[in-house]
Amino acid sequence: MSNLIGTPAAVSDLRRTLRALERSLARGFGEGGACCGITVAQCHTLLELGREGIAMGRVAEALGLDPSTATRLVDELVKAGFAERLASSTDRRAVLVRRSAEGERKAASIDAAWNGYFELALGTMRPESRAALETVLPEFLEALRSTGGSRGEGACECRDR
Repeated sequence: MSNLIGTPAAVSDLRRTLRALERSLARGFGEGGACCGITVAQCHTLLELGREGIAMGRVAEALGLDPSTATRLVDELVKAGFAERLASSTDRRAVLVRRSAEGERKAASIDAAWNGYFELALGTMRPESRAALETVLPEFLEALRSTGGSRGEGACECRDR
């Protein structure tokens, strides 16, 4: 990768590397893109939930999805027995969602599988590279979010129309 930060060539190199990273992560999901027997979207949703109740708006925000899409994903998890809805103790109108006992087991299984996968990969890296990754990735994610990336804006605003 180029050291000419901000140049078109360096940005293209970074994007090429990120696409390769996306493909490598997708292969980690295995056959058919499933994540331990559930869809990748369900997997991400399940991992955002905890044993404590969380409002649907917060689930949608954490996933970077509109509330109706997040609600459909939660509906699927509830139907599969991995999540449950409960009434808020502070707001009678609010419905909270949390992982069920079965959802806790599924989340633990997912975490164990992915942690093992990442530990193997990280173990092949130099310690200073791992440390840099821990600093740079959250910073880059925040930069993407602040420029509209979490709302699906900007990335595919092609100028060839």
